[in-house]
Amino acid sequence: ERNGFLSNLSRGFAFGDKAIVTTGADSECLLRVKDGSGIYIGPDSMVEFSSFGPGKSPKVFIKLHSGNVSANVVKLTKASSFEVACASVTAKVRGTEFMVSAGGTSEPFVAVLDGSVQVESNSNPSRKVVLTSMERSSFVGSEFVSESLPQKNIEFIRKAQKDTAFWLAKKAGL
Repeated sequence: ERNGFLSNLSRGFAFGDKAIVTTGADSECLLRVKDGSGIYIGPDSMVEFSSFGPGKSPKVFIKLHSGNVSANVVKLTKASSFEVACASVTAKVRGTEFMVSAGGTSEPFVAVLDGSVQVESNSNPSRKVVLTSMERSSFVGSEFVSESLPQKNIEFIRKAQKDTAFWLAKKAGL
């Protein structure tokens, strides 16, 4: 959805602030930010891009309403940022590979494959945790519960990486 109108996404489709991307049960979406970062939106997901700044120093703010998002974020400049929020937490990154799940049948969580991500409670921003490589955290009640990254999350992120790399190589004509 863009400016109140529904459109099918296709290669080269450009959009900006307030765009909403929805995927069905048998669909997924791969997006590339101008700085080279890749975003994978999993099946049955709804994502709103509240800020998707122009140029080589974008300020990306993604609101995950449902489903899963995985991102491979290039090292950002001081002028740029990349954040993914769901109902209870916001993940803020500087250059890493991670995923955010809105929950659905379980608690929302953030998982980090490589790098580090600061996760903070949306209801109490002073409650935060920094996750590093191969960690995952859920916000349960008013506390973060952290653990080693389960194999199923590693496999999901690896699939998103592979799909994103394939799509970017195809777009570059490789």
